[in-house]
Parts: sequence; C-alpha cells; structure tokens
Amino acid sequence: MDNQPPPTSGIARFIPGLTLFKGVSSTLLRTEFVVAITLFAVLVPSAMAYGDLAGVTPVAGLYVALGAMVMYALFGPSFHILLADPKQSKSQDVNIATQDNLR
Repeated sequence: MDNQPPPTSGIARFIPGLTLFKGVSSTLLRTEFVVAITLFAVLVPSAMAYGDLAGVTPVAGLYVALGAMVMYALFGPSFHILLADPKQSKSQDVNIATQDNLR
C-alpha cells in the first residue's frame, strides 16, 4: 500500500481506517484472511486468560479484545505504530528511518 494523504473531508476524516478499503484486491484479501486466522489463534487464549486474571469471566476478556481491535482498526491505522516489546523497538525505529530514506 502506498502512503495516502490524510483525508480532509467526509467521515474518513474522523475514521481514518476507512481509507484502507480503497484499492483492495483479492490477493490482499487472501493475505488478510491468513493474518486474521493467525491473530485469532494467538488472541483467543490470551484474551480468555487476561479475563480470568482480572476476575471476570473469560468471555468478558474476549469482548474486550474484540472491542479493542475494532477501535484500533477504525481510529488508529498507521504504518508507524509500534506494538512490540521495547527491546525490539530499536530495530523497528531503524527500519522506519531507512524506509523513508530509500523512497
């Protein structure tokens, strides 16, 4: 995906995730499906465990995880957002810095 300028009008101004649906191909959808299955395999057990650790039912942990994913998808898409261990963040910073220089 190429970097698109931020939307300046309409609902996409408030929900930046909607701009990601422009130019979606079947190859991209297949890739996203594999990513979704992988995320599901990792997220379900951990969300249930966090719910249990918090003293609520494991299903409540699933609801919170689902809500967090939807909110992130709609309001926080960015190629530069880092969701990783702080030790790994240095390599990501270098990667981001060199990507901008290589373009």
